[in-house]
Amino acid sequence: MPLLRALIEGELSHIRDRFAVTTMISEFHSTMIDLAGNQTLIMFSHALRGLVEEHMNLAQRRNINIDPEFSMKQLRFGLKSHSKLVDLIEAKDGAGAEAHWKSHMVAVRQGLAGAGGAEFGGRSDRLIFGIIAHIAYIASRQKQCNHIADCTDK
Repeated sequence: MPLLRALIEGELSHIRDRFAVTTMISEFHSTMIDLAGNQTLIMFSHALRGLVEEHMNLAQRRNINIDPEFSMKQLRFGLKSHSKLVDLIEAKDGAGAEAHWKSHMVAVRQGLAGAGGAEFGGRSDRLIFGIIAHIAYIASRQKQCNHIADCTDK
């Protein structure tokens, strides 16, 4: 998956710029959705992409007092998780990739909730995560393939 590896390299190259790396992470997630081939999920993702990106940038702007060491630790954890996901996809381990990504999203949500009090994990974060979870549920009811690892030849 050279495209995903290139996106991870882009994330790593922007790791010290909170706004740029947030955009790169969003691009990685969008690409994952596109590669899955689920047209319903792709449609919703494209419709909400701007909203989600603006929300993440707003959260970055509001949360100027976050501990840089804590933030970097979380960021490195997330990027390592992206790399592990690509490893699992390349190994065609669909079940492993799905389980890993579910645990990644839980960890990210918990990290956001604990990162900065009201700015992260607040009502708007819960709304965004709720929308994404609902879209994922709708899309999963209309699967074109069982796991993203099974869809990579598309």
